[in-house]
Amino acid sequence: MPGNNQFKNLTFSYFLIFSLNLLFVCGIYAQSGSISFIEFFSGTDTNVLRDTTGRSADNTYQVFFHRRSSFNTAFKIYGAYSLSGGMSLYTRFSSENRASFNSAVNLRLPVTRISVINFDGTAKFKYYFNGINYQLFNSHQGIILTPKPGFVLQFYADLIKFNMPDDPDFSYTCAGAGGSFTYKFSGSLSLSVRSFAAKRVFLRDAFDYTKNPDTSDNWIRKSFRQNDNIYSVSLNLQAFSVVFIDADISFDTNLSNSFGYSYRRPKFSFTIARAITENITLTIKGAVQKKSYTEKVAPILMIRPKTDFEENSFIIGDLARDFGEKNSIKIRFAFYKNESPFRERNYKKTVFTVGYSHRF
Repeated sequence: MPGNNQFKNLTFSYFLIFSLNLLFVCGIYAQSGSISFIEFFSGTDTNVLRDTTGRSADNTYQVFFHRRSSFNTAFKIYGAYSLSGGMSLYTRFSSENRASFNSAVNLRLPVTRISVINFDGTAKFKYYFNGINYQLFNSHQGIILTPKPGFVLQFYADLIKFNMPDDPDFSYTCAGAGGSFTYKFSGSLSLSVRSFAAKRVFLRDAFDYTKNPDTSDNWIRKSFRQNDNIYSVSLNLQAFSVVFIDADISFDTNLSNSFGYSYRRPKFSFTIARAITENITLTIKGAVQKKSYTEKVAPILMIRPKTDFEENSFIIGDLARDFGEKNSIKIRFAFYKNESPFRERNYKKTVFTVGYSHRF
């Protein structure tokens, strides 16, 4: 409906203007502790997002910028903001050349001695030069309570908007709420338990599926939109001694009114960082996850994932060497695997790059 589209465009415009003004205000109050740097990477990428039949290595070139600052206001609001963006180019086979821009703001307002109001806002824009582009907005607001030393309670709500103008069937809105309990055993060891529930509504209609006796597929469009009920519980451990460890175990459930989209998913993710010498740091991070779908959809739904938010399992290793206070050389090796049944074949890809970083 034209009127509905105009309203959505107007809402998006207001949201964008508000975000830019908020970032401008944050910039006014930015302190001298700001961190800014630019990175250049070059290497090979067996990118098979478009071609699932081979593993031909592609040449890749990447440039990214990052800026992060903290700030304080006259209203005792403490916060931080970050800006980042860049481009990824491929020169041989792939058509996945793209540019991206990310912004994030965190605000904290003390209310009492043991309570703090917290707000996180993020905006992500990604544009593929072949025409695919999307925007993701997320506002995360809640209250943080510290009733006793070492105890931290959080209650929060999330509002998420994912918009894909060129393929609106993938667009959705999501609203949810959750809470967490953290116990800090010491300054270097903490354990957290989290739970979250949300409802996600797509622009597309929900579908049902039946298989006719003549083996033909029969898709039935329902008279209402697809919506998913999401439930998640997780356990997080953070430890720091000689090695920094951040490990997270979660279990997600997605119950959908559209055929093929209900699943359960266990997931394990981690980050490990170790300073080998004063100037050399090794960082390893990754995730392993496996979706168990209620319906066997692999033979019938051949939909290629169009976003970064699919069920990727991956491992990334970074070896960084600092030169002075402003320059670093980084070697990266990464492996990605997507086990989605919504594509003809599972894709796998490896990335090897060498990069240079300069801090301002």
